[in-house]
Amino acid sequence: MKQKEISMAFRTQTMIFKGLVAGLFLGLLNPTASFAQGATSRPSSRPASQPAKKTNAFADAVEKAHNGKVWKEKGAFQFDIKLNRKGKDLFTATVTMETCGARSRMDIKNGPTLVFDGKKAWVASKTGDFPRARFHLLTWTYFMAAPFKLQDPGSALAKTSDQKLHGKLLNTARLTFDKGVGDSPEDWYVVYKDPSKNELAALAYIVTYGKSKEKATKAPHILTYEDPIKVDGVTLTKRWRIYDWSAKKGAYGEAIYDITLSKHRFVDLKKVKFEKPAGAKEDKLPGSK
Repeated sequence: MKQKEISMAFRTQTMIFKGLVAGLFLGLLNPTASFAQGATSRPSSRPASQPAKKTNAFADAVEKAHNGKVWKEKGAFQFDIKLNRKGKDLFTATVTMETCGARSRMDIKNGPTLVFDGKKAWVASKTGDFPRARFHLLTWTYFMAAPFKLQDPGSALAKTSDQKLHGKLLNTARLTFDKGVGDSPEDWYVVYKDPSKNELAALAYIVTYGKSKEKATKAPHILTYEDPIKVDGVTLTKRWRIYDWSAKKGAYGEAIYDITLSKHRFVDLKKVKFEKPAGAKEDKLPGSK
């Protein structure tokens, strides 16, 4: 991929990422039920007349530490995911995504195929619907690509004071979004990075999707990035865990979810099918007509 094409893809496809992370704590005993309360999408590019935003040193450091240059040069990425809630496995799937974030698909083990074609989410299943398919398709890809999404158009990242996480002092910054950006512009994140490596360590967050900001603020959570792995020089992780979170305590209590990632690999974009599968049904964004 040429540099100009890479830049254009990232500017025009940032709507796919951000704010998909909560809802994980809502009813995962039924993995197809209530994930989508955290799902959101972001608008695409800024107007051509709008000047490029100045880069952010915090975000630049994270992206460099994870080798974002290589990530953006690749076409597609694939990994296997297994969700576990307090000892109970929920589902296993193979996730395939465009590195620019435009499209994604999930092949659920012993289950349906889910596809996000860039605008709509589709479910191809012989056993019935798969509720909240859109949420699943966008959430896991956001988590994987988060180190490269901290200064997307319509976002603002502001450095905040260092905070402890599991006893270790980490750098933090607050990520917010412009009015009208995506489905949940009032969402915010606290981004944690390890000062010794500048690698992404965790994301704390609220989700206003489907609820008031006041209510969402009462139930923040945090996802931690653990067990780093190198994939063609790109630093990613093999494990995510989700905890309750507060500004004073940081992550607290036992992990609510333990998410295992494996078989990380870049794949040939031309060989991946991101189109609507034959006979598939659309999974619409909640509240849409």
